[in-house]
Amino acid sequence: MREHLVPFASDPPDHSRKRVGPTILRSLGYVRARFRPKPSALLIDSEAAVAKQYGAKTTPHMFVIDPQGTMIYAGAIDDKRSVSLEDVPGAHNYIKAALDEVLGGKPVSIASTQPYGCPVKY
Repeated sequence: MREHLVPFASDPPDHSRKRVGPTILRSLGYVRARFRPKPSALLIDSEAAVAKQYGAKTTPHMFVIDPQGTMIYAGAIDDKRSVSLEDVPGAHNYIKAALDEVLGGKPVSIASTQPYGCPVKY
């Protein structure tokens, strides 16, 4: 699947709307300016082949894959089913927790949660 990864933060697409699997990314310039992301990769899955393989049910439905290709987390971004930015500081971020644990040499304590968001229609 690595052949589908495209540098994102360091070399983003030159347009503000790009279909990425079942999700449309908007205003990449705003995201880069606001959050100053570190270089990473973005999976462009316009045919939803990878989303189907992983069984993505909602947008977003987050998956954390370790360097060996093992899925170490699948589910929601956090524990707040809210779109309010004010709720973010009090939310438990499952992605950050999984990454912190695995990078600290520990097993992921919460490896799966129920994703929430708009349903994905294939």
